[in-house]
Amino acid sequence: MKFKLSIIFILVLALVGCASKKHVELKIGNAKVKAEVVSSLVSRAQGLSGREFLAQNQGMLFVFDEPARYSFVMREMKFPLDIIFIRNNKIVDFTENLPVPEPGEDSANYTTKEPANYALEVNAGFIQQHELKVGDGVDIGR
Repeated sequence: MKFKLSIIFILVLALVGCASKKHVELKIGNAKVKAEVVSSLVSRAQGLSGREFLAQNQGMLFVFDEPARYSFVMREMKFPLDIIFIRNNKIVDFTENLPVPEPGEDSANYTTKEPANYALEVNAGFIQQHELKVGDGVDIGR
């Protein structure tokens, strides 16, 4: 009985997460990004895993309760990413061109060097294309 209730609880959480997707517009350096916001433990753990693609100038914004050095993995990813770490409306670190793991291979762990309370995942090449650098401003719309 406990097992069935646990499964039902997880399904309800997933449905609530899907129904309440929130998006924000970000201005980051000279670029604009429309980002899906993920802030719950479940939605952050899922991230972009399993998705086939990410449209140009789209992203996923991970929101954390407090600044810290967060880690990301490319588990079940189907396309490469750039990750931009943000604190106090500025880029504090980034990681470019994170590769898709080979089948059966464990994904590497990518951790920001500086504490951040946001992480923005975008398509690989975004940072280079927009010439972003540490210290650039970020305006997170509502």
